[in-house]
Amino acid sequence: MLRLLAVPLVISLVLAGRLVMAGAVVLLAALSDWLDGALARRLDEVTQLGRVADPSIDALFCGSALAALALAGALPGWVVALAGLRYALLAGGALGLRLFAGYLPVRATFAGRLFYVLQYGLLVLLLLLGSGEGAAALRRWIPPALGGLQVLVSLQLALLGRNLYAELRRA
Repeated sequence: MLRLLAVPLVISLVLAGRLVMAGAVVLLAALSDWLDGALARRLDEVTQLGRVADPSIDALFCGSALAALALAGALPGWVVALAGLRYALLAGGALGLRLFAGYLPVRATFAGRLFYVLQYGLLVLLLLLGSGEGAAALRRWIPPALGGLQVLVSLQLALLGRNLYAELRRA
């Protein structure tokens, strides 16, 4: 829930040009997300609501931060467009599975977890670098890396969806 509450704060900070402070908020949100997941697994408190809510909040949180960065001119719009396509693929696939199967088989994958670690890491790095001249060369490779991640995860989601669909047809 902290990430959900932090969405307007991150957007406001980015649009006000306070990128380093926004980076600190994103870092704290990412760490709280990791801690929440680790505790849920360790205490065997994983719920279906959590399985659906957590990635949904991740999408809203990261998507909002990416959009704010694009509006502030700190990130090219094509990165946000790729993220939007990925989120649309995810939502459309989930809706299709829900309609076809009558339920939504949500499973965390290693690739999905790795993607979120990389996405949060790149997002935090971009924000913490701020707009200083010394980090300009480092900031140049972050948008292509974020865009490439969106494409790779979209492909992984499409393959995962295809496999789930085939599994449900056999059942």
